[in-house]
Amino acid sequence: MEKSKSLPAFVLNTLRQRKYGLTALAGMLGSFVLYSFISGFWLVPGINFGVVREVAIEWFDIAYVLLVSVFAGLLLAFLKYKADDLKTNSRLAGIGGAAAGFLAATCPACQAVSLTALGTTFFSLPLSPIIPYLWVFRIASLFILGFAAYLTADSAYTKTCKPILKVNI
Repeated sequence: MEKSKSLPAFVLNTLRQRKYGLTALAGMLGSFVLYSFISGFWLVPGINFGVVREVAIEWFDIAYVLLVSVFAGLLLAFLKYKADDLKTNSRLAGIGGAAAGFLAATCPACQAVSLTALGTTFFSLPLSPIIPYLWVFRIASLFILGFAAYLTADSAYTKTCKPILKVNI
């Protein structure tokens, strides 16, 4: 693939390649199913298993799940691009960043999933006073996941890993 002139052109050219486009699409669809489930949009048919919402689904809930799904799909596609580009035998490169991005996005959606996934007693604390401020956590998680997708795409484009924070000791 020839070198693109800009990051957006590189992203579009990469996603036009069948392998990465399908990876992004599968990541988006999988993320949408997962995040819509843990956000209480639907229950497992037949057994009615899932997260039961006590409030109606609003437009911003749907927008949040859609944005998380898009960012997660893009992140997955560019992690695959970078893994294919590595000169190592390890296919697990970047899995920690992907896991952190996914966990950052699910945190405000459902405390029960966080409790189950993380196994910590922090989430059993009475957190009802922060319920009115969940939008802050949602915006922060979207920013973190979007920033992770941007940094991963930029790293694949420039073929460098730019430090976010330099510490001189």
